[in-house]
Amino acid sequence: MNHANVLLMADDNAVAGRWRDEDISQALNMHINTVASIRKKFVLEGVKPALQRKYRETPQEDYHYERNGVESIFMFVDPIAGWRRVSNRPQRTLV
Repeated sequence: MNHANVLLMADDNAVAGRWRDEDISQALNMHINTVASIRKKFVLEGVKPALQRKYRETPQEDYHYERNGVESIFMFVDPIAGWRRVSNRPQRTLV
């Protein structure tokens, strides 16, 4: 749906006028390079390819992990003085 909105906002003949790429990217919360690539694909290949999304060749794998305990990690940093301290405790609460 966002691809269609990009093309509608970038249209010179729109009632509200043509939006700039920066304004489109902010309004639709997408990167400016994405807006530019959608517009480029529309000019070079037409409407249908510009509206289609890219699909992954291989599905993204979801991993499962097994929780083997809990630790608390504390980190203290003073970048101006140039030091940091990291400590960990084996448990979050007293048993």
